[in-house]
Amino acid sequence: MKRITLILILVSFAYPQNRVVKSFILKYAENPNATILNGTNQYWTKASSSVNFERTTAFSIIAVFKPSAGVANQTVISARGSDATSRGWSLALGSNNLISFGIISDLAGSNFINGNTDAGGGAVNTDKLYCVVATYDGSSVNTGLKVYVNGDSLTLTRTGTMSTTIAGSAPLNIGARNSTDRFFGGMISDVQIVSGKALTAAEAKMISLTYKDGMPPVYESASIVAWYNWQSGGFDKSGRGNHLTKVNDPIIVKVKQ
Repeated sequence: MKRITLILILVSFAYPQNRVVKSFILKYAENPNATILNGTNQYWTKASSSVNFERTTAFSIIAVFKPSAGVANQTVISARGSDATSRGWSLALGSNNLISFGIISDLAGSNFINGNTDAGGGAVNTDKLYCVVATYDGSSVNTGLKVYVNGDSLTLTRTGTMSTTIAGSAPLNIGARNSTDRFFGGMISDVQIVSGKALTAAEAKMISLTYKDGMPPVYESASIVAWYNWQSGGFDKSGRGNHLTKVNDPIIVKVKQ
């Protein structure tokens, strides 16, 4: 019988002023991988992916990452067009590394909703791993946006209104906004996209505490439409075929234990 060794990793997290607010336990059956991006021109992409959602579709983003110092206004993951409408969605870090989660129909026409974490406790520090869960409930209103960091629900400043489609043909990008700008600098170790479901607060907390190299047990695997953990490059482990292509040679490393 093949023996499987389960490795527990305990990582300490701190908010600004080095105030430790939570410990994040990662469970892996093997050492986790991560992609390292330079914040200048490296990213992963998939054209014609199945994550160009409609505004009436609930969905959730799970991302485990840590940003590097010296990179501002960077994108963790997005599926946004490059024209004036910028149609689609994105999870990003704005100024001072505050988290921003946006759903856009027409940016130029002010037809979008957005949620930004507050400076009082919503920034992610550099050189720390964070498990971020961003959810949208398909309601088309800004109160339908939620963000959790390491299992904690964060206060959001919500803005905007939205009344028309967000579905388009934008590529799925990890580490870039729309293939041309706002590149991510740092480490991204796991990304999952869940369709048809806004994960609950209890599920977000469970994910942060029991995250492992396998399907999180708190929702059906059929809901996952894209899943990347860099064990085989940009291979999509969800079975939906959303395999990524690397641009400008981002590297893959083992996360240090």
